[in-house]
Amino acid sequence: MLMKTPFMIFALLFSLSFSTIPDDIDIQFDSMENVLIISIPHYTDDPSKHFINTISVFVNGDTLIKQRFLKQYSHEMQQGIYRIAGLKAGDEITVDAHCNKWGGLTMKFKVVRINKPGCKGKTAV
Repeated sequence: MLMKTPFMIFALLFSLSFSTIPDDIDIQFDSMENVLIISIPHYTDDPSKHFINTISVFVNGDTLIKQRFLKQYSHEMQQGIYRIAGLKAGDEITVDAHCNKWGGLTMKFKVVRINKPGCKGKTAV
């Protein structure tokens, strides 16, 4: 048993060295369509085995969305697209993303303005 312990520790560290945590979260909010687009850069060789498995969205501290994934959108990133009505300037959006192999990332954003009906463009967040 004692001989297996160093090997098991080495195997764990080796497998974790190839796992990456999410390193950024990018969000865009289209106030005309009430759509929040969350993009999380996360490189993986196999999006069905190593992927961002959860995205949680909080608005002003309240849980609004918790989505679980079975694979990643692409080799380079995970993406979630959500319809959220009622956001207003000053609201705080917190996004929490976790990798199924190792670690996670939480980032906070402030809604700085909401476009009025008839205006074109995206809301700065």
